[in-house]
Amino acid sequence: YNYNLVCRVKKKTTFLTCNIKGEGYSIHEAMTVTSDHDSLVLQPGIPNAVDFGKVHINDVAVKTITLSNSGRYNFDFKWAPMPSRFLSIRPEIGSVAKGEKCTMELVFQPTTECALDHVKAQCKITNGHQFLLSVTGQ
Repeated sequence: YNYNLVCRVKKKTTFLTCNIKGEGYSIHEAMTVTSDHDSLVLQPGIPNAVDFGKVHINDVAVKTITLSNSGRYNFDFKWAPMPSRFLSIRPEIGSVAKGEKCTMELVFQPTTECALDHVKAQCKITNGHQFLLSVTGQ
């Protein structure tokens, strides 16, 4: 961007002209959830359904989450604390370099009989979008 700003200064006979230059940027992130059978591209700002289905007690169900950066700048991400003790994400915080991807694991590991009924998981991209997951499973 390039702007010329003309200012009037008291007790001066001429205007003051300032040339202002700047550069803007945008974060270009994409998040996908992958399991053995399918892949889902997540939409930022709206709840995205992730279903673990039926998981036996003491079994482990894993969904792979990939966060990719197609922009020109690095960005950081952070997951909000999980509201269920049977649900976890690894890693919870990190950085994604430009042109790179970060792989995370969303793990459902019930140790007693339980159900995940639209449990909210939230990932915030610094200066960018927010991805919301609505997780279900039994």
